[in-house]
Amino acid sequence: MSEIMTLASALAPISILLLGILVLAVVHALGRSGRALVPVFASLTILATGVRLLAGAPPAGQIALGGSVVLDPLAELFDVVLALCMAGALALRSTPGTTSVRPASGENSCESQVWPGHAALIMAATVGAMISVHALDLMTLVLGLEIAGLAVVPLLGRGGADDPDERPDVRWLVAHGVSAGILLMGLALLYGATSTLDLMRLGAKLGALFTGWAAGTVQKAVEILQLPQLPIGEQGVAHLRDAAVKGTAPAALLIPGFLLTLAGLVTRLGVVFLHRGRPTVFTRAPVASVAVCEGVIRLAGVVALARTLPGSLNTARLVYAPYGWTVPLGTIALFTLILGALGAARWRESIVSTATSTSTSASTSTSTSSSSSIDLRDFLAWSGLYNAGWILLGLIAAGDFYAHAGLRSGGFKVSQSYAWGMDSGDQAMAGVLLFSVSAALASLGVLAAVSCLERRGLGLRGLARRRPWVALGLVVCLLSWIGAPLTGGFAGRAALALAGVVDNNAMVRALVVVAALGGVVVALRGVALLLLMLAPEEEEEEEEEKEDSSRAAGASRAVGPAITLLVASALSLALGVGGARAWQPFARASVGTSLKLGSKARATRVERALAPDGSDGALER
Repeated sequence: MSEIMTLASALAPISILLLGILVLAVVHALGRSGRALVPVFASLTILATGVRLLAGAPPAGQIALGGSVVLDPLAELFDVVLALCMAGALALRSTPGTTSVRPASGENSCESQVWPGHAALIMAATVGAMISVHALDLMTLVLGLEIAGLAVVPLLGRGGADDPDERPDVRWLVAHGVSAGILLMGLALLYGATSTLDLMRLGAKLGALFTGWAAGTVQKAVEILQLPQLPIGEQGVAHLRDAAVKGTAPAALLIPGFLLTLAGLVTRLGVVFLHRGRPTVFTRAPVASVAVCEGVIRLAGVVALARTLPGSLNTARLVYAPYGWTVPLGTIALFTLILGALGAARWRESIVSTATSTSTSASTSTSTSSSSSIDLRDFLAWSGLYNAGWILLGLIAAGDFYAHAGLRSGGFKVSQSYAWGMDSGDQAMAGVLLFSVSAALASLGVLAAVSCLERRGLGLRGLARRRPWVALGLVVCLLSWIGAPLTGGFAGRAALALAGVVDNNAMVRALVVVAALGGVVVALRGVALLLLMLAPEEEEEEEEEKEDSSRAAGASRAVGPAITLLVASALSLALGVGGARAWQPFARASVGTSLKLGSKARATRVERALAPDGSDGALER
């Protein structure tokens, strides 16, 4: 009975969204728009996830469907955030008959009319993300990621480009296809080596293979066969060869499968070397689809990595060199931080030349609006790549801490050292979750401001005087995005930087230095965009006349983006100034990440770690 209740609670938001997709499909088939039903289902989803978060999942988590689905504090928290990101993306959709200024080939602007499937596809992407958040085996996790990644393809559209290389949907689909192929190949090899994809057993299986190779007869048989002379008969040689082949075959599948799976999961964050399509997607695709990519899909990838790496593959042999995942992940993080910071530093107003208006009378306003929105979009694309490097840095630090604790958890356990490793790992994971959520909310707010600019035909220059409330919300969200104090972005980066400095790993500390230097570059570019809002406008009187003529229509179209901007900026500030109350949900979601879900040890650790006096001790695995 408890498993049925767990499954029903875990699938409640997903069921609401699936029902919404079905109802919208029926309504559209009958020739109705169904726009009034979209906020109803979005509100019901937020309500269901919020009530479940307040009710609280069992500290150790509950497992259903034979270990394929889990309901724990991590899934509860991210269900709420995913529902909020979905509602924001739905609010950013363009209304029928309006246009959104974005670059196009030989056109003034590109029509972004809402066709009936927009809302259903955004809901479908959220369903896929929620499935991956609740997944406890790699096949279910990949199923959710694929649903989310493919559902967004029709939302991206052509972007007004005829060249396939410049189409957002093509660029996204190619990168997603390569990532999916790498991931599926890795899973096939992993299953061939371990006969399981269950995250609760995968780490033990992988560790047993390495241990069997080193301590069993396999390594000894290989060493004997390499001798120049073998003083044994043919039967003995054949026996040694059989033992070597049987022992080597799983390892031959394991190492490439492990690396391919790691690469396939990491690329879901949009990191190098599949990042080339990000600027095209961000600058040409509709704002709502960009919000889904940067919020919903990236958050699903963060949870997938958290459950797979620090949550499952956390033993010393699987974390540390030469076979551990921290070395390849650190290399990817290094290139991601450097390329993201360098890309964010570039000023991309020249890209507007692809969208030059052919109408002389409207060229000034269109060019100004286009340049401002494209600069913000391009800055989000490259600085989002930089932010992904921070997430990888935090995951590496958490893995190091958990592996350190694992070395102290056997017969030679040192209580204080074990407790330090577990506490530090949990804090690093909490920093990863806080940073990811704050970045998703900040990007949603910036995109809402971009939507307001594009719908009203405004530019950044002089925005503080023309639209002070939009400017204020954009300032808060952009400051959180670049990690300014008193915002959620600063709290998340501070937690990750502290974890990297405390970690006794030279590679992680070097990544912290690179991230700090890149943060200066990203912050300078962000501040330059903010200062542009205070700059005086060119041809101010002419712009005021044009603004007055379109103010009523623009205001009616920008209600949804304005509300989204308000909520995103408020939450960004709350995460920054909330202190312990803002930290508590992320700490609860991360405590005991390396311990088995549903175990008594995990439940005990959560209770002790979140006790009012903060007491904690060495806990058994």
